[in-house]
Amino acid sequence: MRSFVASGVLVAASSGVNGFFSSLAPAFLRDDLGVSNFAVIGVGVGTLFISALLAQTVTPAALVRRGIGTALLAVGMIVIEAALWTHSAPLFIVGTVFAGAAVGTLLRHGLSVTDALCHPGNRAELTATYFLFLYSGLVVPVLVLGLADQAVGTRASSTMLAALVVSTALVGLALGRRTEPASTPDTFSRPSTHRTPVEENHE
Repeated sequence: MRSFVASGVLVAASSGVNGFFSSLAPAFLRDDLGVSNFAVIGVGVGTLFISALLAQTVTPAALVRRGIGTALLAVGMIVIEAALWTHSAPLFIVGTVFAGAAVGTLLRHGLSVTDALCHPGNRAELTATYFLFLYSGLVVPVLVLGLADQAVGTRASSTMLAALVVSTALVGLALGRRTEPASTPDTFSRPSTHRTPVEENHE
């Protein structure tokens, strides 16, 4: 089950990005990057979710791996932070694309791991636990960011969020480092109805 916990930690980290974009990113774009057009703000926020959707639906199964998702997440958060500190909206969009791809990749990988470990006796419990990881990632980082924003300001608080997201993702990557097989079962490209010897290696 170590692989499942690793996937849960990673999806929690990536969900922190979702939470940020769903709640506070529009205000950051308006107040810190000087974007006054609401349509442009909508495009900036929507880019994350479009990128995540594409990563879930068109990425080859061979690329849906923890290491790739974590690397995309780190690059995305670093570029987004650079955009906030340099007041660059185009750079923010670039970082958003990377972060969105990370969100989609890690979510898809985690769902595949969860499906591989499920059997009729624990499917509901395991799936519910996975989504508990996901929703905790949506809620906790945003609450921390909101409190920090009032205490130390927008740019410093966003840096704290980026550090929290990346460090959490690295913890998840380290937890699953010795459990990921050469080929990860992928429920998006191959529906799973029973456990194969490869899937058994996730435990």
